[in-house]
Amino acid sequence: RVLFRSQIHPDVVWDGEAFWIAWNIANEAGKFETWAGRFGCDLQPLVEPFAIEQDVEMNDLDPSIVVTGDSVVIAWARDDSFADGATYNLTTRIAVYQRETGAEITAPQALKVHVSEADSAQEARDATPDAESVGNFWMPTLGVLPNGEVVISGSWGDPERNTFRVYLQHLDATGQPLGSAWLA
Repeated sequence: RVLFRSQIHPDVVWDGEAFWIAWNIANEAGKFETWAGRFGCDLQPLVEPFAIEQDVEMNDLDPSIVVTGDSVVIAWARDDSFADGATYNLTTRIAVYQRETGAEITAPQALKVHVSEADSAQEARDATPDAESVGNFWMPTLGVLPNGEVVISGSWGDPERNTFRVYLQHLDATGQPLGSAWLA
């Protein structure tokens, strides 16, 4: 049974009635997939654990999970080992599910981040990005603002500086970026 394989990197959030947990489970190729499930206080599944996205050639790590309203937002890092001739191997993926049922709202997809040299996170949020930024994006962490808006922070491999930088990106209710990401 898959749930008896190695499991790492759990994250948990209370949704007001139950717990949502996201974690990584080893697959048959020895790499990791991101899974999620909703559990009652008695630890019985209310939404059976499910693989968010299965690709045995990819290695998914470090999930982060938040609840806002009736949505569950999950982000994770993917090491795609330079798949399809890509220049960079680390991407951040995101998916959104319905809080009570686990029904998919936004299918798993790569997060399209646009970094900017704005003076503040609000200025970056209000900016109109020119183009998607290149580089490695990993170590995602999600948060919810008091108004229910979701933000994601992570590390961005800045190819011009040959170093990692921390970014903060506002997201809409479907997990899509709003404006540009602010660089710390």
